[in-house]
Amino acid sequence: TLLKPIGIPDRVVAYLGDLFSLYVGAFAFEESLGTASFTGSDLSPEQFFTMLKDYVMSLPAELFPHTQRVVDVLFGGGPDERFAFGVDLLLRGLATYASNPEG
Repeated sequence: TLLKPIGIPDRVVAYLGDLFSLYVGAFAFEESLGTASFTGSDLSPEQFFTMLKDYVMSLPAELFPHTQRVVDVLFGGGPDERFAFGVDLLLRGLATYASNPEG
């Protein structure tokens, strides 16, 4: 495989293929769901995420201070940005298995 020269073990390569296909499949499935609200009515993406953000902000601040502090980040970033982050995270993790990174 392409990853053998940099020392990625065969098991890691095999599991990466499985993990990556699960990630892509789950991402595509979530994208296909749309943004129906919990009440069953259709909302625009902006309305949907505003509703979720408002809910998080309505939680007791003393129990969820860190979640509320990052609420804008939690609900920020579009699907493409979040997908690219996931791929980057997988690849960075993969790099930790390389025993010969120079190839």
